[in-house]
Amino acid sequence: MPSDSSNRAGWPGALILPKPGVPLSLEVVETEVLAGVPRPPVVRKIYRDMAGRTRIDPYHVNLVLLMDPVKGMLFALESPSNVAHRMKSLKVGPSSGSPHFTFFVGPSAQEENLGTQIIDGIEYEGTRVTISKGTPEAETIERWFSNELGLIGLTTDSASDWERTARIQKLVRAEPDPMLFELPQEYTIRDLNSPEN
Repeated sequence: MPSDSSNRAGWPGALILPKPGVPLSLEVVETEVLAGVPRPPVVRKIYRDMAGRTRIDPYHVNLVLLMDPVKGMLFALESPSNVAHRMKSLKVGPSSGSPHFTFFVGPSAQEENLGTQIIDGIEYEGTRVTISKGTPEAETIERWFSNELGLIGLTTDSASDWERTARIQKLVRAEPDPMLFELPQEYTIRDLNSPEN
């Protein structure tokens, strides 16, 4: 089942790094085919400001994700309950650079370089990882990454009976509305790092 690959990919959060100095907004279109049957596509909007703060809307059903690498905090805004679940996260400063995407795979994985390709005018570098599961079936993961933008423009996870793809579209390289990264005043904060939770 594709749930394992989905966890490794970190969809949709793993498509974009908290890269300061490169503000943008875009859409991600996710498609999935299970046993030959396509599911309706899912469209998400992602925003990143000059500081590297990122918003994913929606992240999951009734959830909007706000990642603030400057403060090292992550917020999951839950509606309609108006609760902001807060937890500590990765902290990135202006001079600390950006972390690299990594594959969370086991020792049976084989990796190959796919070279480069242009997607919507942006150059991406491709990597393919093939994971053997000790059976004739294998899982294949492809990523096309732009170091300039700090994001994956196209990713595909597949096996013999399923395929899942995410591709960016409508990329705008400009500072998003600052209010997108603010907590709504009507939301109650619940700290998930506190001992009682």
